[in-house]
Amino acid sequence: MSIGKPQNYSGVAAVQAVKAVAAKRGHQIESHRQLLLYVRELAKEAKDPELYKQFLLARTLHENFYDETLDPADFEIIAQETYKLIAKLDQLLQQVQD
Repeated sequence: MSIGKPQNYSGVAAVQAVKAVAAKRGHQIESHRQLLLYVRELAKEAKDPELYKQFLLARTLHENFYDETLDPADFEIIAQETYKLIAKLDQLLQQVQD
């Protein structure tokens, strides 16, 4: 694992993007369980079950940051799905009225 590669941080970025959407909507996430439940609700609301699946994958990047258990090929696949998730979350963030 190379600490300098941005995809090593994409799992953390996904979590922060979810928290940003929640905060802009007036919700505060204080635990991993609340985070999972909130993403599940976002996926239902957006009628996009892939959003939740992509978030579950993103969590493995965070775990991999510490343990380096993912094969490099799997890591790249998951990183790409995480980038897609972050783009979706950014769209949701933009849709929230100030």
